[in-house]
Amino acid sequence: MAPSNEESNTPAELVGSWALIAVDGNPGDMGDVTPTLDLRRDGSIGGFSGVNRFVTRLGSEDAVEGTMSLGPTAGTRMAGPPRAMAFEKIFLERLDAVTGYDVDGDTLRLWSGDDEVLTFERQA
Repeated sequence: MAPSNEESNTPAELVGSWALIAVDGNPGDMGDVTPTLDLRRDGSIGGFSGVNRFVTRLGSEDAVEGTMSLGPTAGTRMAGPPRAMAFEKIFLERLDAVTGYDVDGDTLRLWSGDDEVLTFERQA
């Protein structure tokens, strides 16, 4: 549920739609689909994980000064090809482990400790 006021704890640089371009710092073959991340002003997050749709929220400490945590992730439970399901599992595990971020132009990097785990490109 969105906050009752119009205030947002989501840094403006994060708000928008992002498409995955790398996992663990390596661009890889993601098959015919591209996972996405949609960050909203109210702290809600949704997206496509490769086979299923998911939702989560920025953690209670919010994204400030490059730190970030995400609340529990919930998603649909459709089955897909084994390779796509395996990729989706890795994507969601990395998303659950996020502790920080940085934005450089149209590139969003999500970190788990010192490891770059997911890299996205801003979508128009």
